[in-house]
Amino acid sequence: MYCAIVSNGFVLLKKRIAGASAGSGGRRGPPRGKTMKKLSIISKRFLKDSSGAPLVEFAIIVPVFLMLFLGGFAAFDATRAARQTSLAASTLSDLATRVLTMNDETRDAMFLTADSMLGKYAANASAVITMTSIVNVLGDDSDDLSVSWSVSNAPGGALDIDDFSAVELPTIVDGESVIYVTVAADYDPVFKVFGSGGGAFSNLSMQRSAVRRPRFVREVIYE
Repeated sequence: MYCAIVSNGFVLLKKRIAGASAGSGGRRGPPRGKTMKKLSIISKRFLKDSSGAPLVEFAIIVPVFLMLFLGGFAAFDATRAARQTSLAASTLSDLATRVLTMNDETRDAMFLTADSMLGKYAANASAVITMTSIVNVLGDDSDDLSVSWSVSNAPGGALDIDDFSAVELPTIVDGESVIYVTVAADYDPVFKVFGSGGGAFSNLSMQRSAVRRPRFVREVIYE
């Protein structure tokens, strides 16, 4: 009797196994359709994922803003250098027209004052400063102007009357004179931005001039 029960059990187990095999078609693992569906879901999640977008935007935008910031600072510095050059020329011409006579000591003191006003721009660019006295000689019927004296802080920087052929000077009557001051420097930018070879603000030649009449005498004589 025991053997009959065991035999019937084995027969029942075989039938269940056979039925399961017939239902699955003999395939193993998940169906192909389900696999493709899972891949589609994963790919859609990947495309919709924007967690790394801020980092990409940061990497693109920061260099642009940094260049704009440095360029703006370089432009401001160049503008300030131009203003300092103009201010130095104007101040030096004002000082030169307040003296009764000019000599080497007074000249050196005025050049030092102009260098102090230019500050770092004079040190970086070796500014060339020139003072010139232009006169209309009294009793000269030709009304031709001449250079009474011209001094400069740079060798060969002194001017003659031919250098003023293209300069618009004020009217100088007989026996009168003017003091003409020029300050010139090549600007050296702090940051080399917007291009190679020093950037957009390199090789800028800044030259400013100022002309005034002597305040207390007709002509400032160089002694």
